[in-house]
Amino acid sequence: MKLFYLTSFILFSLLQYSLVFSNNSVFAYLDYRKQLDTKYEQINKIQNNSIDLRNSISRLNNSNKSLEVYAREIFGYIKKDEIFVQIIKNDSVNN
Repeated sequence: MKLFYLTSFILFSLLQYSLVFSNNSVFAYLDYRKQLDTKYEQINKIQNNSIDLRNSISRLNNSNKSLEVYAREIFGYIKKDEIFVQIIKNDSVNN
């Protein structure tokens, strides 16, 4: 009977060792789970950004007004015989 208990104890100890210290341990599982959650968050952010870009492209393709606004704001385009005035804020406090 002592041999059975000793064998059971050794087997139990080996299983506990592998559960805690091996590559497939509980701690490795928790770390992998955290990495997986982080990747899902990154994927969701990229998908939302992709949807926003698709909507922006759709608006630009379907509306000349939005295309004109985009060209003016981003690239500084002006119409013929139009004067471009840019106001620069002075954030420094000099009296």
